[in-house]
Amino acid sequence: MKGLSRYGTLVVCLLALAGCAGNSFKLRAPFEKSERGFWYRHDCKGPCDLHGPQAERLRLRALEETLQRHRHCPNGYAIDARKPLGATAAALPDIVVYEGRCLP
Repeated sequence: MKGLSRYGTLVVCLLALAGCAGNSFKLRAPFEKSERGFWYRHDCKGPCDLHGPQAERLRLRALEETLQRHRHCPNGYAIDARKPLGATAAALPDIVVYEGRCLP
């Protein structure tokens, strides 16, 4: 019987990990370069203003600092997509993902 409870615990742990794998944006690096652009994730720490102009300016400033630090998009960039996301489907959004391209 002890062997079964050990395997049962292992199965429960593996299922819990598999449930987290669907939210790969939470596991990805905060910044990824692509040939023509980038993918950037901004995680809110605590309550998050997802649509206010001041909060958006702060997120874009952090994005610009990240682009400079990685020496990416030296001629500027354009945001193609902006998505507020939650850690789970039922969670309130606390992550903003930007997809963009470098200007020529």
